[in-house]
Amino acid sequence: SANLLREITALHPDITALVAESSSGWARAAAARSAAVALVAEVSAAGALASLPANTLPSLRRALGEALADGLGNESRALQLRLQQHADVGYADPHDALFARHALDLLIENRRAQDGIEDLQAGRHPQRRIQAPIYRSRRAAARNGLRASLAVVISAILLSLGGWPFASLGLALVGLTIAFSANTPNPRAFAAEAVIAMPIAALLAGVTEFLILDGVDQFPLLAIGMAPVVLAGALLSTSPNQGLASTAYLALVFFLVILAPANPQVYNPETYLFYSFMAITSVVLLFVLLWTVLPTSDALRRRWYLTSARAEMRDLLAGGRSRRLDDEALFRDADRIGQLAALQPAADDGRRDD
Repeated sequence: SANLLREITALHPDITALVAESSSGWARAAAARSAAVALVAEVSAAGALASLPANTLPSLRRALGEALADGLGNESRALQLRLQQHADVGYADPHDALFARHALDLLIENRRAQDGIEDLQAGRHPQRRIQAPIYRSRRAAARNGLRASLAVVISAILLSLGGWPFASLGLALVGLTIAFSANTPNPRAFAAEAVIAMPIAALLAGVTEFLILDGVDQFPLLAIGMAPVVLAGALLSTSPNQGLASTAYLALVFFLVILAPANPQVYNPETYLFYSFMAITSVVLLFVLLWTVLPTSDALRRRWYLTSARAEMRDLLAGGRSRRLDDEALFRDADRIGQLAALQPAADDGRRDD
């Protein structure tokens, strides 16, 4: 369940990016949010059903399975009406009442998810406007910000002491890359991917500039020369392999930085070599700094996540109310669970305790 929630909430950046992709981007993003929130609510309802005794309302349990297999057909609608009638009348057994309530929630959310996916494909606004808030630890954010500041200061000192040409480019790339890494669940893994992506980007920029373009100054030829790298990077960035997708995305970004298209284009091998050297040096320096300056272990992240969950639970038990709608609060909690699932397992089966 935790891994499934992680898969759903990990779509949040892609959903946000839909806004800029087409004229119907706002509608498609709203539909995608509605579908994602409904999917999380489905997982929650299924987990609640699974927690009940297996012998609870066996006939209704079979009918629920058939209705879900039927999709949004007549069986699903008939069962939803039947469950609604049972909920109005009530059950003597609390397990039966809970089963009817959660089964009804499951069918409703399943329909909302299907409707959201259809709206997404059609590019139209969903009937339900809902947000998909994500969870971010304030302690982790403060630590990331402090680490980024220290990394930029240390990099600036080292690069200025080196006295290399284009040192300002190296510092700019340190700032750019650490800003990217601060928004990722694992900044260290991101820095490792950047170390792999930067030499690839430098090589591709050199091949494009000196072998493919080779002195031309017409924009159409520039676009044609860049097309293979841009298309390959864009396609690989959609790979289900997260490491490959991140590396391809970074290589595409760094390729454009090192190539530095201009009018007219400056075909200077010395400039290219200095650019490439400073770019590779900057990501290697960043990798070292992220591993040595204020390192954040998975155990520490786990403690922060669970502390925040316990604090919110205590507030609810004391009579507090969430400021968000129930489904929105579910999505935020699912994002926190997904981040927990992404951490390395604790010793002695600690993930079960989490």
